[in-house]
Amino acid sequence: MMESTEVVAAEISNLIVNTQTMTLATLNSAGVPEASMASFIYEAKSHQFYTAVSALSPHSAHLAAKKPTGIMIIGNEQGASHVLGRKRVSYTCAVSYTHL
Repeated sequence: MMESTEVVAAEISNLIVNTQTMTLATLNSAGVPEASMASFIYEAKSHQFYTAVSALSPHSAHLAAKKPTGIMIIGNEQGASHVLGRKRVSYTCAVSYTHL
């Protein structure tokens, strides 16, 4: 039985607000994917994710190129009945990059 859209949206929102890290996936200049963990802030009103990466991180240059970036937010292993059964959500994001 399919869950209603409202129930799924509430579960996704709950996962996002109760998680502090995401997997960030970017493409380098050769088109090779690189993934790592990053902390994030989620702005629910605008549905935007914000993260800060070190200028020493390869992701910094990748994000500066403003290519689409993948993120995945995954629930805690201890809350799942099976490690592969964890709740998760993935997005392909447009990038706005600000150098501080």
